Amino acid sequence: MINYGTNDDRSHKSNPVVAASITQCLAALRASAPNTQIVILIPFGQYCATDLKDAVEARKKARPADTKITVIDLGPGVARNLDYQEPHGLMGGLHPNDRGHANFAAAIIPQMMKLIEK
Repeated sequence: MINYGTNDDRSHKSNPVVAASITQCLAALRASAPNTQIVILIPFGQYCATDLKDAVEARKKARPADTKITVIDLGPGVARNLDYQEPHGLMGGLHPNDRGHANFAAAIIPQMMKLIEK
């Protein structure tokens, strides 16, 4: 599972840089692990979401036989949840706190289980 894009966006990387980076990452991962399920997790704050989704779609289009690349996007509602800061919220600064991780895991794990069951 790759959670890619938040730091890129926050450090003001350009969209072409992010797109090239994820494209190269997918190619390298597939070359090193040809049968592994690759999951791209759209950042909770929706950072670089379009670039990430476009890169995955381009990879799928270029290599239709590679069916083991998936995107999990918890949607914009998750980004709204990130506004709730400590002590009762989900964030401990830039990253989720323990409560935030537990909430996000509860949403992600069922989707991962579906991939495992395939």
